[in-house]
Amino acid sequence: MPTITTTADSSDGWARNTVALASGDWAATQGDATTTGTGSKFTTPYYHFGVYSIRMAGRGADTYYNARSFYEFDLSGESGTATSATFQSRMDHLGAGSGTEDEVIMVAATALAGSNADYGNVYSSGTTWGTAYSSNTAISTTLGVQTITLNAAAITAINSAIGSGNFVCAMVGHYFDYLGNTPLLADSGNPYTKIRLEFSEAPASFRPILTTTTSVAVTDNATFFGANF
Repeated sequence: MPTITTTADSSDGWARNTVALASGDWAATQGDATTTGTGSKFTTPYYHFGVYSIRMAGRGADTYYNARSFYEFDLSGESGTATSATFQSRMDHLGAGSGTEDEVIMVAATALAGSNADYGNVYSSGTTWGTAYSSNTAISTTLGVQTITLNAAAITAINSAIGSGNFVCAMVGHYFDYLGNTPLLADSGNPYTKIRLEFSEAPASFRPILTTTTSVAVTDNATFFGANF
């Protein structure tokens, strides 16, 4: 089957929101579709906190931190019908815990602005998550290129983008962010999610890649064998 290999656009990057415990809770840190984060960067080769969900002690008050990473793949010049796809990137889980804190999930994201405003782009509206594009996937604690298999919903979105537009997605922590479980104080030894990710400014072999398998067009037999009649 033919494959399409697409490197993430230079518009990829991360966005983070930080909320002091005295000012809000974990839900406020997660925000909604209108939430503008407190920090972001869309021109970086890598980031040790690309996906990050934690509660940390601070001066006067504990603080929640939550980060998400975003990717855009230009498929406007491609053709064919996607039948399967994978996302690959160089990753490393640097967090702590013996449960599922090492898991991430890919979700649909809206078009990127390349700013703090992208933080809430993982929601379709309000606090409704964008369509899940993968199952929850554990990230290894060994730095290396890892693969996330995309699901049927992602394939539908990819087919909509082939020949006409961009496939936009985000990677978020599954346990704390996607499922909404509140992280306890990490300084006391409690679990947290911390995923190192690389982006399009990284060396070529480490850049995020969307690999799409497409079906082969079937030629009508009458046309194919017509010259033999």
